[in-house]
Amino acid sequence: MELLPKSWQEHDEFEKTLFKVFISYAAGDAFGAFYEFSGKPHSVPNLLQAKENWPYGGISDDTMLTILTLISLKEPSPELASKRFIDLLRANISNLRGLGPTTRKVLGLEVKAHEIASVGRTNGGMMRTCLVAFLFPEKYERDLWLRELISATHTGEEAITCALELGDLIHNGASLNAERGLSSFSNGVSNSSEETLAAVKTILANSKNLWEVLQNACSLGGDTDTTARERPGGSASNTAIALASTGVETNLISFVGDDLIGEKLVANLKSVPALKSHVATLAGASLHAVITVDSSGERTVFALEENRLSQIEFNFKFNSNDILCFPVWRDFYLPWLNKGRVDGAFTVIGLTSSMSNQVEADLAVASEKDIAELNLEFARIPKVILTKGAAGSVLLDGKSEILTPAVPAQVKDATGAGDSYLAGVLYAIATGKELTDAMELGSKWAAVTVETDSSIPPHWSEVCRRFGV
Repeated sequence: MELLPKSWQEHDEFEKTLFKVFISYAAGDAFGAFYEFSGKPHSVPNLLQAKENWPYGGISDDTMLTILTLISLKEPSPELASKRFIDLLRANISNLRGLGPTTRKVLGLEVKAHEIASVGRTNGGMMRTCLVAFLFPEKYERDLWLRELISATHTGEEAITCALELGDLIHNGASLNAERGLSSFSNGVSNSSEETLAAVKTILANSKNLWEVLQNACSLGGDTDTTARERPGGSASNTAIALASTGVETNLISFVGDDLIGEKLVANLKSVPALKSHVATLAGASLHAVITVDSSGERTVFALEENRLSQIEFNFKFNSNDILCFPVWRDFYLPWLNKGRVDGAFTVIGLTSSMSNQVEADLAVASEKDIAELNLEFARIPKVILTKGAAGSVLLDGKSEILTPAVPAQVKDATGAGDSYLAGVLYAIATGKELTDAMELGSKWAAVTVETDSSIPPHWSEVCRRFGV
């Protein structure tokens, strides 16, 4: 299924929101699968756990059945969509794992004796249709589609009623009323529709942020496999950590929220040699983003919260030996950029498709796909490096183009490739190399990065080992 048939920019805000919700759902499915029906865990660490005989990071049937349900919505009526779902279900039996008793019964697969009484009443229908509810803000139409789609597999009124109530909750969060506490699920969460809905309400009512939602969901035990996984990252911190690994003195100016994730991020940054951390702690949650990785390893990042960096005090001084870099440009950085220029620093920015025409810098670095419609103004930014993925990168100055080929690599995950490329460029500039040499160095670092399954660029020593730098 092609979830994004158009480019990201062509989707309206509602479509973008729905896609973010779907990716969060799928990521949570992968995170929670480890804890499913394995007893109450003593702790829920902020990392993806490996499950025996299960693909690392693999999703369960909930995400797969959700995808099939969403595909069925191409049909013009609820009745035809319901029939289409069953056809898709049968066609994809070999791709499904972790199926509940109701779905197995529909497919003619084995249902164990102790499961027979729950057939038709389990939470599978509610799980696979909850994202459908986002598409129908009007209750009458929403209930019509949900009831028909759920009834394709789950005929018990309990399963249908709970799914409809969950749809109401999605569109009217203010009506949330948790009748139970977290401690009331002493035996874990069963696959009963009623108990699952009660658990959803309880978790939301007792969680202040995303991480607490994840912890609370998995700590209950039982049917826990729809939550989410997080890992540290961010362009500025990634670039700073990578650059610091070269031994070049590096300063990171950023912020975190006053939550557990923020504490862990600050502790992690303090452990990096040669990195001076100027990271403010602001009220509220630390920033989150959803990262999707396609079959070629290419990634797309979707920010989930507003950048609050404008709230920090920017009272730093620079000199002609400094490089001031803004990896992802925001127009509220403009006074900071101008201060760096006045102080004599070499300034580098990450171009965006929409930015103030008052921005002036010595060098800009950007991915070609991110600025496809941007008219480059070399009077304001005399040198621009455009990265072009497998096609390499090109240096532009308004008069000439110099191409640097990409370094061949077996791509696993492109997350962090742009950050490591930028770190390589900054290292080369800091050590007095030409921009063409900087591009070559950045390409080598990016190649090592895409061959690793991590959101943080590998250490400089790994680049040296690989290429004998």
